[in-house]
Amino acid sequence: MHSTHFIKRPLLRVWIMMAIIALGGAFMRMPVAHATNQASPFAPLNCPPGETEELIEPTLLTLTPSNPLPGETVQVTGYGGYIRCSGGLYNESARSFDLTLDGAVVAQLGCYANRCQTTFVVPTTINPGNYQVSTVGGSQLRLDVQDERLTFLPTVFNGLATSAAFMPPVGGLSGCPANETATLIPPSLVSLNPSSVAAGGSVEVVGSGGYIHCSGGLYNESARSFDLMLDGTLVAQLGCYANRCQVTFVVPTTTNPGSYQVSTVGGSELTLVVE
Repeated sequence: MHSTHFIKRPLLRVWIMMAIIALGGAFMRMPVAHATNQASPFAPLNCPPGETEELIEPTLLTLTPSNPLPGETVQVTGYGGYIRCSGGLYNESARSFDLTLDGAVVAQLGCYANRCQTTFVVPTTINPGNYQVSTVGGSQLRLDVQDERLTFLPTVFNGLATSAAFMPPVGGLSGCPANETATLIPPSLVSLNPSSVAAGGSVEVVGSGGYIHCSGGLYNESARSFDLMLDGTLVAQLGCYANRCQVTFVVPTTTNPGSYQVSTVGGSELTLVVE
């Protein structure tokens, strides 16, 4: 009897149906809860999804010059500064790192494709002495700030150009105390700038070593020079002083494109690409 009475009220039935439809539409318009927790598909990822990443801090390689005056500009080179993924891939996109001089930030070291480089100006208020150029978590190099520029002449030796800051070689293996033996430490080449050049272009060579080690433990780091070769052909004299070697040479205009070895006798070698 109650159900028949309900059916006989058409307005009540219409109102109930409209309420059901309205509730159903509101339910269908509700957002799915898990969608709000998803990361943006455009968020940058250093490594593929599900892999861990490890930051390889920069390793400093050279300071040019390594013995500046206050107010002079120093060029810094290095490598590293990339991310290594647990799956074996590397992310070498551009990054920057604080470069410090005895703990004070002096520049941003930019790293890209496993090469790092920047320049900074030595503060004019700095006192002469030894300072550490470093990156947080990376490596460090020693900077020797001078109170005056040391110069050595001549700048031409046997017709071959040498750096103005270096002398021709000291004859023999002298320079050790009496009754001590002297061992010559050949130069070790560190960098070519640039490492890829057209024939006729200039290349700066930087290295270390080129000093005498005495058997009693002392070192004789007076100025010396060593033959610098391009695939066995003498192109310059590499000047070494105080454990730093440097020279600039010109690639012969007759050199064909290809890879060539820049080397010193008894020392090390680097590859130069002639374009």
